[in-house]
Amino acid sequence: MAKRALLVGCNYPGTQCELHGCANDVRRMRRTLVERFGFDESDILMMLDTDPSTLQPTGANIRSALRKLINSVEPGDVLVFHYSGHGTQVPPESGAPGEMDTEEAIVPTDMNLLTDDDFRDLVNQIPPGVTFTFLSDSCHSGGMIDNEKEQIGAPSYYQSQGETAYGSPRVVSKSIPVGLLTQILSQRTGQNVQVGNIRTTIFDMFGEQASPSVKMFVNLALTQLQQGKGQGGWLGTISSLASQFLQTKLDDQGPEDAANYMAPAQHAQFPRPKTRVASDASILVSGCQMDETSADANPTHDPTSSYGAFSNAVQTVLGQNSSPMTNRDLVLAVRHVLGQQGFKQHPCLYCSDDNVDAPFIC
Repeated sequence: MAKRALLVGCNYPGTQCELHGCANDVRRMRRTLVERFGFDESDILMMLDTDPSTLQPTGANIRSALRKLINSVEPGDVLVFHYSGHGTQVPPESGAPGEMDTEEAIVPTDMNLLTDDDFRDLVNQIPPGVTFTFLSDSCHSGGMIDNEKEQIGAPSYYQSQGETAYGSPRVVSKSIPVGLLTQILSQRTGQNVQVGNIRTTIFDMFGEQASPSVKMFVNLALTQLQQGKGQGGWLGTISSLASQFLQTKLDDQGPEDAANYMAPAQHAQFPRPKTRVASDASILVSGCQMDETSADANPTHDPTSSYGAFSNAVQTVLGQNSSPMTNRDLVLAVRHVLGQQGFKQHPCLYCSDDNVDAPFIC
């Protein structure tokens, strides 16, 4: 049985969305995986944007590392992905044809988002018998693996004890609101990015290294252009590189080749059908519900003691319980710890019925 892990911490140093505890969260999880769960240090990859000696947590690097993580796995293998950083929600493109959902996403250090659809695509490549545990200490992380079954979600019985003041110097939200996201993208591109052209701007910035769901959306734009529907409207929001790229595809390739670009996108259909493999072994332990934010805490104003509230609660619970815990027991215990500490976020569990009471990680 192989055990491998990818640990990603994004503090966004020097930016208007800077956090302080994410690198600490990842280092603590690394120690826990080695000392408690028997992982070999050589089988754990860490990405920290505060440490230039590590591979930097860009969108392309995280996607590549996740693909490598799930390659060559065999039944019985255990995979862990721990992310600590900002989360966001990407609204539908303004005026886009068809039905589009708001997408939950994690925010790599370069803003090249990874969405819930992207994680579902990755999980669908994992063969039966392999356990993949995703701990997402980020805002809006509930449902981060698209269409995964919610086992512990919105609590009807749970009341937070006390109230934590997000925005205070000691506790900040790990969310990038859509307004701040468009502001950051505008600053980095020199363009006027609005809510209605976030995906096309990300494609403009990253091209082939953009999220598969972003590329699928641009493929839809290509199809619409081929059909002569590219005058004004939502297609008018596509910025320079994306427009040039699409037009080059139309000029240099035949219609059939151009239409097949970025397969297996469903051409003019958006979004793709939401499916789940029959023997899904993915387990999402989210730091909060889909409509909530997660906290980054700095109780002593010392960056070395900062932490993500969810990641810290996981470590607290594991430290209090030397015996193996089930996924259900861990999430309920973490909720209790966060409530005692005054944090108003509710971790959730998304997995198959078989994995609710399966051992956490081991």
